[in-house]
Amino acid sequence: MRDGRSSRLTGRIFLKLIAGILGVLIVALGAVDILASRVAESNYQEMLVRELTEKGRITAAVLDDDILGSLERVRAVSRAGAVRMTVVDGSGAVLADSDAVAARMENHRSRPEIQAALRGEVGSAVRQSGTIGSSFLYVAVPCTRGAVRLAVPLSAVQARVNDIRKRMLASTALAFLPAFVVAAFFARSV
Repeated sequence: MRDGRSSRLTGRIFLKLIAGILGVLIVALGAVDILASRVAESNYQEMLVRELTEKGRITAAVLDDDILGSLERVRAVSRAGAVRMTVVDGSGAVLADSDAVAARMENHRSRPEIQAALRGEVGSAVRQSGTIGSSFLYVAVPCTRGAVRLAVPLSAVQARVNDIRKRMLASTALAFLPAFVVAAFFARSV
């Protein structure tokens, strides 16, 4: 009789220890997810800004008056770089855009990335496009005519971050498995 009661008590203690350990591991997994997601998004966005800056500088180096005369060439350069491209003159007027009609677009002088590019610096910003209605990461670089701005939709950034996040969660969960087994063994021996 005493052994049965002792066995049930031991079983309850074991389950409580396992539940506690599992709870701690779940909280740790959640913390890793939140912190790592922020770091991954920040790092990926920084990498994307560097990449768009390089593409923008290359585009600005080969940009000439001829490209502005042909919307098809602007679109071809944009497709080749897998970005949206906007060319702005020194006053902020849009000369060409790969995804919209330049004549219908408002002056871009007030945009922070364009302001930086018109000062001779590389500028970047994240915001919703008034023309297209989607959120974009914008990078503008100076060129002889004014500025070349490249943009990628934030949905692409978010998709990449979600992919990284899923991989990290799977790896972390897999790493926690041996810890759980060791903890269960320890709880059983206690």
